[in-house]
Amino acid sequence: MYQVLLATNEEKELWCHSLVLLARNIPHKVVRQGQYYCILVPDEFLTQAFYEIEAYRKENKRPRQKKPQDLSCEGVFWSFFLLTAFLMLTFDLSWHSKLFISGAGNSSLLKQGEWWRAITALFLHKDPAHLLGNMFFGALFMCFLRARLSLWEAWGLTLASGVLGNLLNLYLRPGPHLSIGFSTAVFGEIGLLASLGGSNLRKEGLLSAGFILAFLGLLGTGEDVDLGAHLFGALSGFLLGKLTRRFKSSNE
Repeated sequence: MYQVLLATNEEKELWCHSLVLLARNIPHKVVRQGQYYCILVPDEFLTQAFYEIEAYRKENKRPRQKKPQDLSCEGVFWSFFLLTAFLMLTFDLSWHSKLFISGAGNSSLLKQGEWWRAITALFLHKDPAHLLGNMFFGALFMCFLRARLSLWEAWGLTLASGVLGNLLNLYLRPGPHLSIGFSTAVFGEIGLLASLGGSNLRKEGLLSAGFILAFLGLLGTGEDVDLGAHLFGALSGFLLGKLTRRFKSSNE
């Protein structure tokens, strides 16, 4: 007595499965019933035939192809170019000091409820050289981030790292402290790159710490360098990168 193992209207699928059964010495018949082709298998071979077909399908199942990431830095260039051009306006003498009074990262005022200073402080700079240096390194590191994230994801996580780093730096300061500049977000990018790059947490942490220390050495340790903002920015980026990586992995 023969049972229907497979019914399909695709000849390619039919003959592929028939060849699998032939290779396993499983007797079967190929018949046509209306618009379908059927593979018939004797009762005593039905379980074995079903197992072999399922094994073949699993072996030849194509993995879901990920959408290739657009690695172009064109979007990074234009976004930083426009941001830099806009922030150059903040150096106008008629309102430069007013912006600092209302938007600089001030630990005392932040603790009194002016939380927005953690955001606005990222976009205020001492002079054009300070701004251009931050924008250059910010664009450079974001180009590396684009290998792992979309442009919007890279910008969102960079800004979130900068804001969180400023909050931690200003809130945890025991005394009065002022902080300005996009460098907190730039170090956030370094932390993001470290956590999104590999699978070994210890290795990631060591490489990240080494790179951060090297970059701190490049910037120097003078009075104008806010070490706390840089370190908290890198830590924030590292943690946000780990959360992002875990979220992406769970949705793949």
